[in-house]
Formats: sequence, structure tokens, C-alpha cells
Amino acid sequence: MNIEQVLMTPSWAAALLENNINNRNMRPRKVAEIADDISSGRWMLNPQPIAISSTGVLIDGQHRLKAIVLTNQSVPLMLANDCPPECFKTIDIGTVRTNADFFKIEGIKNAGHISPAVRFVESYKHTPHMVWCHSQLPLSKTQIHDLYLDQQSEYDAAIEIALRSYNKCKQINPGVLAALIILCPNKPKVNEFADIMGNGIGLKSTSPIYMWRQALINATFKTSRSRGMKTSQIHMAGFIKSYNFWRQNLEIKLFKLPSIPPMPSIYEF
Repeated sequence: MNIEQVLMTPSWAAALLENNINNRNMRPRKVAEIADDISSGRWMLNPQPIAISSTGVLIDGQHRLKAIVLTNQSVPLMLANDCPPECFKTIDIGTVRTNADFFKIEGIKNAGHISPAVRFVESYKHTPHMVWCHSQLPLSKTQIHDLYLDQQSEYDAAIEIALRSYNKCKQINPGVLAALIILCPNKPKVNEFADIMGNGIGLKSTSPIYMWRQALINATFKTSRSRGMKTSQIHMAGFIKSYNFWRQNLEIKLFKLPSIPPMPSIYEF
């Protein structure tokens, strides 16, 4: 077995993929994530090689190679040739690092809540007219990391506030609430909303915050009744409606979720 750094071209990647047999099924979402990293300049050389067996068969790296073909861009990577065919059994059997793992390695606080908050913010910005899922908006770990760093202080503050509310009302999804805080233009008001949402002190029974808070506590809205939408998207719509009504000093007798998608706009003043 020998390992070397090479510049992998699209034509070379396509040739290697021709000998991609008995591998797991290609995952289009993973290819899309890697392709986005390549086209956006986030590709980074690392020690994990593309592996070719001594018989010329591709045994690891099909998603990376497919992304190179898709973007039609050459990238540097490590290439391992003449690998024993039987080593295939030992590839990709370790625990995959999550986004939270990457943030923890960097010593970032509340690491487990960063990735969900970023995903909800980006989904709201880019796919408000769709049912949210990873295939609609594939975000790589590198992209999530960069998006967080672009607004690190805002995300850190929003997650702290959201967790403070969550610690008082465990039915609150801190990632969703943090995303709302990031998206709202009026930070003092949305921070006040989050605090009231958490403690629930002094709320009238007709308050939109009280009504949404009770809906969360009683698990009124079920994903199964909402065309397969993830609970996070349903909760995001509920938080936005509650916030909008509260900002306009409206009182309600019954809390009804807005019909989604599309996602409702956020009160801007």
C-alpha cells in the first residue's frame, strides 16, 4: 500500500468511479454537501485518502469523487493505491464525528445547540416555501461551521437566551428559539419575548405567548397531522405567530398554527 498527495481531476475521478463495485449506495445528499464545499472554496485537504485496491477497485471515496465530477473542479487529496481488498471490511466502521463534536474540539460553549440553530436559520432564509429536510438544503459540517463563525457572537448570545428559557420550560426547542432570536430584527423585543416564554409569569390566558406556551406543554400539535413536517418547522411557525401577535398587543382565545409552508414572515418593528 502506498499513499500520496495528488491533484484529483474530474476526468481521473470519473475513471476511478468506473471501478466502483460492491460499494454502498451513493447518497446524493452527501455528494451535494461535498460539491457545495468544493464550489464554495471550503474544500480542505485532510489525511483521509481515496482508497484503491490492488485489483484496481475503488473501496473508499465514492462520494468525494462524484462531487469532483459534479463540480468539474480539480482538488488536492490523498490517494492510497494497492490496498489489500480485504481491508474494505475495516473502513468507515468508527463513530462519525457530529457537528457538535467539531465545536467541542474547538472549545465552543453549547456546542450541541449550534448546528440545529444554524440549520433552522438557513432553512427559514432559503427554503421558506418548502417542507424542511436535509435534501432541500444540504449543509456540510464545514458550511455550518463557517455560517456560525460569521455570526458567532450573535449565535452565542441567542443560544444562551434560548437555553435560559428552555431551563424553565422544557418543551421549548432551544435551537428553534435561538433561530428566531437570530432572525428577528428587534433584538431587545425578541429577547424579552424569549424570557417571558420561558418563565410564563403574569401572562393572561388570552396572551399569545401563554397560548403557545400551553400548546407546547400539552403537545397540542403533532407532526403526524402536519403532512410529515418535522416538529422543528411546526414549532418555528408557532413561535413566529406567537411573537408577531405579542408585538401587536393582540389577544386570542384559541391558538391555531399558520398554514405552512410557506413560513410566516417575522414582525419587523
